[in-house]
Amino acid sequence: MYEKDTIQLYNTLKEISHKKIGPWQHSALENWKKEYFFKELNEVNIANFRRHPISKGTLNFPDIPIQKDSLHFYNISTIQRVKGLKLILWMLYKLNHCYKFKLPDLSDNLIGNPICYKIWNICITEFSMRMYYYKERIKQFFVNTKLSHILEIGGGFGGLCNSLMSDNKLSIKTYVLIDLPENLILSYYYLKNLGYNIKFILSEENIIDVVNRKLDKNERVIIFLSPWMFSGLDILDIKFELFINIMSFQHMTMDNIIYYFDTIRKLEIPFLYLVNRDLNRYPIYDNYTITWKEKWLFSQNPSLGHLECLLRKNE
Repeated sequence: MYEKDTIQLYNTLKEISHKKIGPWQHSALENWKKEYFFKELNEVNIANFRRHPISKGTLNFPDIPIQKDSLHFYNISTIQRVKGLKLILWMLYKLNHCYKFKLPDLSDNLIGNPICYKIWNICITEFSMRMYYYKERIKQFFVNTKLSHILEIGGGFGGLCNSLMSDNKLSIKTYVLIDLPENLILSYYYLKNLGYNIKFILSEENIIDVVNRKLDKNERVIIFLSPWMFSGLDILDIKFELFINIMSFQHMTMDNIIYYFDTIRKLEIPFLYLVNRDLNRYPIYDNYTITWKEKWLFSQNPSLGHLECLLRKNE
C-alpha cells in the first residue's frame, strides 16, 4: 500500500529541493542518492525497499543482501544466512546482558520485505534488535520523566520513531523527523503502512499552514520536516523534551552539523541522546554536559570509536 503516494511525495520533495538555496546540502556520502532514487524509485522497489539499495545507509548486515550487482534482491545466499544468524545470536547475547526480554519483543514487521532470521518462528532482524535496544535505553533514562515531544535527525526509515511511538509505557504525542528527502519518503511508506497520522512541513508555505491550523492537543502525530526547513522549526512552538541522533552526524559535513546545532540551541531542548563516532567534533559542549557515556553495545570494530551519550542542557 501507498506505493503511488510515496512516489508522488518524492517528486514533490525533489521539485522543492531544487528551488532551495541555503546552508543545508547533501553530504558527499549522500550525493549518489539523488540521481539513483530518480532512476530506481518504482512501486516494486518501494514495496521491497529493505532488500533494495534504495535503503542503503539505513540498514546494516545481515539485513541487506550482499550481492551487489544483482537486478533482483530477493534471494539470499546460504553463506549470508549462516553469517547472519551467527551475528543475530551474538547480538542476542549482548542484549541479554542489558535487558531482560522475550523473543516476541524483538520481532520485526514485514513492511518493506525484510530479510528475517526466524528463531522459534519469530522474525528477528539486526534492525529490530537495535531499535528495541535504543527504545529500552531511552525508557531507562526517562523512567520518571514524561516524554511528550521528541525531535530526531537522521531517522533512517522511521524505525526508532515507530518503536517509541508504539510503546504503551510512553505517552509521546509529537514526533518530528528530519532526514534526507530520500529517507523521508521511505519513512513515509514505512510509517504510513503502520497507520500513523503524518503531517508534512516541506516549504515555508507549508509550515505557516501547519501553524495556522495548529495541532490538536490530543492528536498523536508524526511531523516530517525537510532539512532545508529545520531552521524554521521554532515557529511551531513545540517544547521538545528529547533530541535524538543515531549514526548520522558522523556522516555529515561540519556545515550541516553547525546548521542543525544552531537551531537545537534555540529550541533549548533539555536532553540529547547521541550515538556516533568522534563526538568531540560536534559544537555542543558549551551548552550541554555529558551525564552518561558508554561504548556502543553492538560495536564490532572498537577502533571506530562509536559512543552512546546522554547530554543535559546546562542551567
